[in-house]
Amino acid sequence: MDKEQFKNMLSCRRNLPVWQYMKDILNTVGSSQVTIISGETGCGKSTQVPQYLLDDWIIKYEAGSKHHINIICTQPRRISAISVAERVAQERLEKVGNTVGYQIRLESKMSESTRLSFCTTGILLRRLESDPTMNGVTHIVVDEVHERSEESDFLLMILRNILPLRPDLKVILMSATLKAELFSTYFNDIPIIEVPGRTFPVQQYFLEDIFENCEYVLEEGSEYTRRISKDPDYLESQLECGEVILMSEKPRTALKDESLNFRQICTRYEEYSRRTCKNLFLMDPDKINNELIEHLLDFILWEEHDHPNTGTILVFLPVGGRRRYCCYLFILPYLVKIRQQFSKNIKQVFEKLYFQQILQRLQSP
Repeated sequence: MDKEQFKNMLSCRRNLPVWQYMKDILNTVGSSQVTIISGETGCGKSTQVPQYLLDDWIIKYEAGSKHHINIICTQPRRISAISVAERVAQERLEKVGNTVGYQIRLESKMSESTRLSFCTTGILLRRLESDPTMNGVTHIVVDEVHERSEESDFLLMILRNILPLRPDLKVILMSATLKAELFSTYFNDIPIIEVPGRTFPVQQYFLEDIFENCEYVLEEGSEYTRRISKDPDYLESQLECGEVILMSEKPRTALKDESLNFRQICTRYEEYSRRTCKNLFLMDPDKINNELIEHLLDFILWEEHDHPNTGTILVFLPVGGRRRYCCYLFILPYLVKIRQQFSKNIKQVFEKLYFQQILQRLQSP
């Protein structure tokens, strides 16, 4: 093990807000069968809490304890299970599949030495079918428990029924600050550890800002335009109206853009160009404009702007035809050297960054 690299990684871990609560977490888990850790986004609970349990066992094992440990952490999404497992393994300077592993549908990276495994909620439920009392499992960590779903609620119901049969089993529920008391009541007023988050400055850009900055043009007749009227001259007449004087009063805020005519759109967005107003008037709000996503990524990667050119791009895409099921698409790396290695074509960059493989993984059931 590279001691210098380990020190650097440990230093990063110590800077996370949850580090200050390590002893409280271990003491509470030791004294209570079920514990809730309520932490804001960025506090580090997803990657650190399972490691605290594992590290505590390692220290005790080296001191002569012969107790076994097998920690299972659930994540609501496949990509989350993989990415968290990879991050934890990276922090421990090891490869996924050794002490830290993951298991998702049709893919598993685990071995006999795995003591900390990440999986989806569905995988754990299927395991419960064949092993109702989870023999051999010492800790079950349910992450993002506030993201209520049929699977997660069913899992909590099963875990509550298992607890009297497995008094040695520890259950840790990790949640955002919302609804923590609700879960505490469900498990008979179990203790809650609240961890503050670590937020970063965020600058918001709305669709009209993207249209304006990227100079994107939505062509009439595109697959991403909405059906406005059966009259072929209606659109042209509306666009001509926009060149006339604006309305004296802006449309009511309650009215959606798709309910407005072009003059009303121009009045609502009077500080924006006619090109942007035309895009807003033509676009179909019920369709995901992949062309616009590609255009925006082109702008971020290649065009001149005041934003940093280092970091990572995170895109949220709905899959499965239902918007409530969203997945993460990581496009890595977002670095200056990409400009030197690849041509200025986002599709070629996607191919180099295994975009198709990631997209296929996300769209699979």
